[in-house]
Amino acid sequence: MVLYADPPPPIKPPEIKIKELANKSTYESSMMEQKTRLHAIERHRSCEVSQAILSEVENRHQHQTLEPIKSPISGCSPSVESTTDTNTVHRHTVADAAWEALKKSIVHFRGQPIGTVAAIDKSQGALNYDQVFMRDFVPSALAFLMKGEPTIVKNFLLETARLQLREKMVDLFKLGQGVMPASFKVHHCNSKHKTESLLADFGETAIGRVAPVDSGLWWIILLHAYTIWTRDNSLAESPECQRAMRLILKLCLSEGFDTSPALLCADGCSMIDRRMGIYGYPIDIQALFFMALRCAVTLLKEDHNDDFVYQISRRIKALSYHLHSYYWLDFQRLNEIYRYKTEEYSETALNKFNVIPESIPDWIFDFMPSRGGYFIGNVSPARMDFRWFCLGNFIAILSSLTTGEQAEAILDLVEERWEELIGEMPMKVCYPAMENQEWQIVTGCDPKNTRWSYHNGGSWPVLLWLLVAVSVKLGRPHIARRAVEVMEKRLVKDEFPEYYDGKAGRYVGKQARKFQTWSVAGYLVAKMLLDDPSNLRAVSLADDCHIRSAPLSLTRRRLHPGPDLLTLSSPRLRAGLRLARAAAGEAPVETVEAPPSKPEAEPSPAASNGAAVKAEKPPAAAAAPPLPKFRDSRWVNGTWDLRQFEKGGAVDWDAVIDAEARRRKWLEDCPEATSPDEAVVFDTSIIPWWAWMKRFHLPEAEKLNGRAAMIGFFMAYFVDSLTGVGLVDQMGNFFCKTLLFVAVAGVLLVRKNEDIETVKKLIDETTFYDKQWQATWQDESPSQPKK
Repeated sequence: MVLYADPPPPIKPPEIKIKELANKSTYESSMMEQKTRLHAIERHRSCEVSQAILSEVENRHQHQTLEPIKSPISGCSPSVESTTDTNTVHRHTVADAAWEALKKSIVHFRGQPIGTVAAIDKSQGALNYDQVFMRDFVPSALAFLMKGEPTIVKNFLLETARLQLREKMVDLFKLGQGVMPASFKVHHCNSKHKTESLLADFGETAIGRVAPVDSGLWWIILLHAYTIWTRDNSLAESPECQRAMRLILKLCLSEGFDTSPALLCADGCSMIDRRMGIYGYPIDIQALFFMALRCAVTLLKEDHNDDFVYQISRRIKALSYHLHSYYWLDFQRLNEIYRYKTEEYSETALNKFNVIPESIPDWIFDFMPSRGGYFIGNVSPARMDFRWFCLGNFIAILSSLTTGEQAEAILDLVEERWEELIGEMPMKVCYPAMENQEWQIVTGCDPKNTRWSYHNGGSWPVLLWLLVAVSVKLGRPHIARRAVEVMEKRLVKDEFPEYYDGKAGRYVGKQARKFQTWSVAGYLVAKMLLDDPSNLRAVSLADDCHIRSAPLSLTRRRLHPGPDLLTLSSPRLRAGLRLARAAAGEAPVETVEAPPSKPEAEPSPAASNGAAVKAEKPPAAAAAPPLPKFRDSRWVNGTWDLRQFEKGGAVDWDAVIDAEARRRKWLEDCPEATSPDEAVVFDTSIIPWWAWMKRFHLPEAEKLNGRAAMIGFFMAYFVDSLTGVGLVDQMGNFFCKTLLFVAVAGVLLVRKNEDIETVKKLIDETTFYDKQWQATWQDESPSQPKK
């Protein structure tokens, strides 16, 4: 039976909000004019909120967002947008009911909280909804972090890291060591002794035997959120978490037959865990992969014996370029694809994946607005999945995969297509739905994924927190408030269902579980993000212009930093950046005026009546965003701490050379500006000459001193000492020039000590058959007299 009360009223701003805006302008009846006016008001209010957070002003005006007033019961502050007692009480009730439901879902293991079950709906069979799912726990973990209860998150991360080490078998096949479990449950082994153990599901018991590709990516993202929120690095630096991250990323970065940096996946590998045609390179996984890589770079302790972090950084750049080049779609790009030529065979082909223009679905031409855009669902040979996927696009904004313009375009699309993507319950997991023959072929006639249901165009309340997070990040909270108001009308009444059915999301899902935990947690996280935008620091990554820069522009980037959100003209972007910086605990970026100088005498500007007026100062340049810094525990005060390189009572100069080579390789890819306080004082001349001669360091020496030149001059001085012929005169001496050429040839051929053995083996191999032939004659010659 579908639980549904009176139809909700049409979506429009509440009357009280119109009264608040009356002192600035009159309300426009036209939807387009109304939207423009709301944008202008919210830009102003967003900037005020950002400035209030950065300056820590306690007393604020009534029309601004107040500081979070935590409820003693719920810990979630009520909205201050509505001043009526009825709405305030209603929102208190929704928040209190949500916190009560979330607390009931907590699972304990050996007396400690370890996670939350997927759902606590007692009206239906448990199936696997009584387990703790990796992806489902993420919004619950964020809610607990924002409430100041990080213990359950820490326990969850540690226990899942231990589960990762278990042997994973599906039939007779052993899964990769880096695979994280999709879910787990507490198993009571002995009721008398009350012994407990954890049973993990790595896909061997899942419906359809789907692989949990996203579990490991969510684990890294959650570890980063915990570290940022608690400001405690001890968990991330623990051996268990370092090992878990490396196992996950080694599995993701392993070499294969792929011709793109994207992560190849089977169907049902993410939140959409049923057959829905997302096999290949789905945007949901690629966005999570990108965010997990960025989080891992900041969390991993670099092993001085490998270039794992450097490999991750290179993959981040390649993945960013790939997604921007082939996944982004807007009106102009759609028109280009519509005019594609096919069967192009060259490196400069425009239609690189040989997409047939006739395969473009008809709905996209009406769905794509003039302003707006999004990352499409999938790209592979002769195939472009034009469907909109909510998770991938919003994670792309939070991870700063998008540029500032692209992030704005995605939210513009949400506003332009509000009825299609939001409707009466936020929000569509994908759009549009498949039906008829397409549904039969792609889903295999899946009765749970009928049109506008479940993953096939269903509406999922959990996605609200992602919508609110990106709206707050971009300084457009009016979108978030509007969506929250829509959800609050029905969420408690419908008992926090898992998903909604219907083109507008009007009906509770046909097979939806009630009291779905991530629906509860998603609402709470959304409320806390709106009440206190500084909570955004747990889920948002700062923009890094180096990720999207071309490798050939390294020098130019050092002199002229790439565009940042602060340099864009949109006030919403500037407000959103200030919010993100304040949320991340960074110092506020303030405009800096140029130092006073003595300009040449200029005529004073005059008004129309001849009176002098005050000249307007040009806008001050914004400070450049902070660049990534080289990190190594042995790099102290601009030089290498040689005490940390001691080995057997002496300095290991080989390790010093390797470390300096890695540092300079880092500077090539990420050039960083230096200041007098951080001056580099290390000089390679402190490395003794015999350290270079003891071990061949051609790749390193080419970057540092030039080993060929060193050995060449060494040979020149050696010849000078033997023959008395000077350096200049040696160039005219055949014998001396021969020695110099032999030295340089040796440098080019022998790159390291092991190469000497290789050359010896090559020489032996060239004479091997001759020696064998001679050996046969030698064996026969002494035997002849015996005949």
